[in-house]
Amino acid sequence: MHAPGETDEFRRVTDPEAEAGYDASPITMLLLHQSRLFAEILRRRLLTETDVANIGIVTSVADALHALGDERYSVIVATATLARELRTAPRGRGLAVTTPTVVLADAEDRRHARELFRLGVTGWVGRDRSSSDLMDAVRTCRRGDSFVPADILAVVVQQHTASEGHSSRERTLALLTDREMQIFLLLEQGLGRNDIAVALHLSPNTVRTHIHRILRRLDVHSTLAALAAARD
Repeated sequence: MHAPGETDEFRRVTDPEAEAGYDASPITMLLLHQSRLFAEILRRRLLTETDVANIGIVTSVADALHALGDERYSVIVATATLARELRTAPRGRGLAVTTPTVVLADAEDRRHARELFRLGVTGWVGRDRSSSDLMDAVRTCRRGDSFVPADILAVVVQQHTASEGHSSRERTLALLTDREMQIFLLLEQGLGRNDIAVALHLSPNTVRTHIHRILRRLDVHSTLAALAAARD
């Protein structure tokens, strides 16, 4: 992960302050990483953000559960391995890990993408992205939305198709084009038309057109009906 300004390739998924109901309270973050040195360097970068108030560092799931029991954090940022362990760990002392979790992922972690999202991870940022990208993910997930880059969403779709049988959901998704499937999966996560447009680099009108096509393909008259059809 590099500092802001080292590349022109980073993108902002959304401007959170422009969203209705934006939570302006300071962000508190828990970094869960095997390398304390890396976490300390990242912590220094992120603390330069004006809306970040505090960042804790832990190097094990046991320490993370202890920290989450003692203090409330806005967001957890963790490696893929530790995020998976955290989400599957016994909930000691009745603690439920409900804090939004952003995965700081290496390239090889893509093979676990579907599993991680099924476990409740809500954000994904590659280690090669900037700290600005990470903050985009943190702010988005802290707001209750999902931060899923289009290429990772495509991987999740492929993994789902390879692993699922011919369920109602599978039959529903099979009726859609690749782009329509991407949009449908984001609709399932609760994203609105404008959020989907930004995430997939499309115009809101283009997203609306795709949604209308999805409804026609599934022979339903509303988005809720389309989502219900995939759950029958």
